[in-house]
Parts: sequence; structure tokens; C-alpha cells
Amino acid sequence: MSGRAIESPFLSVIVATRNAAPVLQGLLDSLALQTFRDFEVLVSDGSSDDATLSMLEQASATLPIQVVSRSDSGIYDAWNRALVNARGAWVCFLGADDRLADASSFSWLVQAARQASADVGIVFARVALVTDSGVVLQVLGEPWEEIRARFRQVMCIPHPGAMHRRALFDRHGAFDPTYRIAGDYEWLLRELKDHDARFVPETTVHMRYGGVSAQPRRFLEALCEVRRAQVKNGVPGPGREWWLAWLRAATRHALVAVLGETGTRKVMDAGRRLRGLPPLWTRLG
Repeated sequence: MSGRAIESPFLSVIVATRNAAPVLQGLLDSLALQTFRDFEVLVSDGSSDDATLSMLEQASATLPIQVVSRSDSGIYDAWNRALVNARGAWVCFLGADDRLADASSFSWLVQAARQASADVGIVFARVALVTDSGVVLQVLGEPWEEIRARFRQVMCIPHPGAMHRRALFDRHGAFDPTYRIAGDYEWLLRELKDHDARFVPETTVHMRYGGVSAQPRRFLEALCEVRRAQVKNGVPGPGREWWLAWLRAATRHALVAVLGETGTRKVMDAGRRLRGLPPLWTRLG
């Protein structure tokens, strides 16, 4: 399945899907609204048996979409499959349930990518975490200069919509599909342990909160993968930030064992209120 092809587009947008029909239309609509049009969409579908493929077929009438559908071993395997066919000078990755924040999202990112010096291969912006109904829970993303050291300890770059020079995948290789949660962090670490990134102070993506890595019981697994990525890339540690994150994750894991998911979310939000923060966990869904 393929839509209108663009000869050597500036941007390749890669999306992994698997029975994504309930959430996919929002992403497709947000892509269609973009004022920047020099992009292709590569969908790596994991053999969906719902309406996903028919929705993509319909969207290909107006969007330059190419779809390959066959089983895969996870999101990073799916991304790698699409990377083989990416023709853009830059590549970004979006989830099937993500939305571009407004019609200028790509324009902001592309402008920054074009202005980036030759030694900068990663451009990222702010990402809003939203509920299913679109309520903004939290906005992630801080200037690279402020998080450079912290990134070597924990994942603190919001990855949806981040721009990667296509040439970096030739230099560093593809994603490691043995990771289940932190494969994007491991790949970014290959580049950013020695190089700088460029930050765009705009919210460009709305990401639905509540995925695998957001579940309290999975925090420890994610941190173990983060540490494995650091060891693989020769990063010393773990450091203070990682240990603090591990302590929080271990506490959440213990709470889930005693209180269950619902009770844990209530306790976690009680802690947020004590710190003067709005509730987050009980607002999921």
C-alpha cells in the first residue's frame, strides 16, 4: 500500500501500528493539517486485523503513506523495518496514538533542523502528556544545556517527534530490538554521550499518557534497561539521578504489590498534592 510519493523528502515520519484503529485517526488528521508538506509517512504495521489498514488506505489518498504489514518482535523491530525505506534527510518517530500539537508542529522542528550546525544531529521539542479526552496533564522538555549531564543518567528527552539526521543511523546502526522500553534512550545515548542536541521551545506533540513505560509496575524494568544502555555505551555510574529514580520506582513497585494499581495512583497523587503539584496518576484514561 502506498500513497503519493515525494522525491527525496526532507522528513521521513515513521509510525508503528498494531490494531490501532481506535486511536489512529487523530494522528492521521494532525499529519494532514501540517503546513510543512515535504514529508513521507512510513507505517510499519504488525499484522493488524482490525480497521487499521483500511484507515491507512483511505488516508493514502491525501497523504504520502507507505505501509508494510507483517508481524514483528516489538516497536524497535518495527521502526528498524521502516528505516530501511526512509528517504528523508531527517527522520522522526510518532506513536499511533500521538497527535501533532497544531498545524505548525513540523514547521518548528524543521526550521530548527535546518538551522542546526553540521555536528548537531538531534532536534527535540516539548511534548504534552494528555488524557484520552485531550486534557493536558504535564508538559515535558527542557533546554539541552540544562539536561545534558542528567541525560547520561536518565531518559529526559521526550522522544515523540524528535528529529534525527538520517545519516546518524548509518553511523550508529539501527535500534536494538532486545529492548522493550528504553531502546530509544539506548540509541540516543550512542549519539548524545559525545554530541549536543538542539531544543525547540515549542510544544509540538500531544502524547497519550498511560503506555507501558508509564505503568508504576514497569518503572523498575525501564530503569534496568536504562542502566543496561549506559553500560553498553560505556557510561559510568549509576549516578545520583538514576538512584533517585530507582528509589521512586522501587517504592511504586512495592505500593502496587500492596495497594494495586488504583490505590498506588491515589497515593502517588497524594504525594504530588503535598508538593503543590496537580494530580496526574488518577487522571489517566
